[in-house]
Amino acid sequence: MGNLRRARELFDAATVADKKHIAAWHGWAVLELKQGNIKKARNLLGKGLKFCGGNEYVYQTLALLEAKAKRYERARYLFKQATRCNRKSCASWLAWAQLEAQLENNRTARQLFEKAVQASPKNRFAWHVWGVFEANLGNIDQGRKLLTIGHMVNPRDPVLLQSLGLIEYKNSSANLARVLFRRASQLDPRHQPVWIVRSFSF
Repeated sequence: MGNLRRARELFDAATVADKKHIAAWHGWAVLELKQGNIKKARNLLGKGLKFCGGNEYVYQTLALLEAKAKRYERARYLFKQATRCNRKSCASWLAWAQLEAQLENNRTARQLFEKAVQASPKNRFAWHVWGVFEANLGNIDQGRKLLTIGHMVNPRDPVLLQSLGLIEYKNSSANLARVLFRRASQLDPRHQPVWIVRSFSF
């Protein structure tokens, strides 16, 4: 509700009441990150690890901080720790994959995307990001295949259909693209990006 002072007081009380409550440390750190207090957030995450031991969310947040600071080896180490804490953490695998994709380590990124969808086979974000990654590299058939699988396991998601439509529009059939855009807009009439790409495809 915007009362940051009170929020900090309550987080502080929570960590005093139970210093092993990892969600309190992490939640407080996320609050500080949103306020731009990077040093404070790092300190809180460090305390969380000290008092609570390894935790995928803390490691992942620290890894993202390191990546943003361009300390890539440290970020990789922390992502590795996050995935060791929870091999089924799709979010950690996906964030790590996106870092490697950003650095154009495409082979490594691809391996990590695969681990992300293995960890959570129905995760629409993982299928979407991986599919777009492949399409952007020129692997159109692979991108199409990944987005299609994502759509099959998430038939109500308009974003996957929108991206499929964009691939068809750019590389294959404008008519098929229009069909996909139309289906996406029917799934979610409030999804504005679909209407925008529909207008450009006509």
